[in-house]
Amino acid sequence: MAVLDEWKTRLGQIQEKKKDKKWKAVLDSCKDLLQKSASILHANNIYLVRVLDAAFCAAIEVEKFELAAKYGARTLDPYRLYYGDNSPNVALQLFMVGKIQLYLQDMTTALKSLEMSRKILAVTHGTEHKIYKDVTLFVEQCREELRVQLEKSVS
Repeated sequence: MAVLDEWKTRLGQIQEKKKDKKWKAVLDSCKDLLQKSASILHANNIYLVRVLDAAFCAAIEVEKFELAAKYGARTLDPYRLYYGDNSPNVALQLFMVGKIQLYLQDMTTALKSLEMSRKILAVTHGTEHKIYKDVTLFVEQCREELRVQLEKSVS
């Protein structure tokens, strides 16, 4: 219980820093908390997921994209658990993680994330919605980059 109390308190402090857009401080606080006791909590623990989500956002803001990809990926299974497989929240998280993976040139993983996002958004938002079209553009970009990589490796 003491660990959960500490996480609740620290999460409140992180949220305050987030409101003030003190992104480096948010990221540092999240990293500290995750290093100290993340192994004690289950991967789907709501406090852990909220800290991972804050770390994900902060890492994006301070342009630490490798960290953002790592933290974002760790949120995906808990998001599915809490929101359901076909939730728009899951789709948007997959989209954000997929864009970062694409930026980092992790094409195969990015394509998987982006395609899953697009599949969900087709149901939740429809194929004519702007966000569905945006994800589709990223899927097409990713496929094209994979095709070019394949051509280079063959020649």
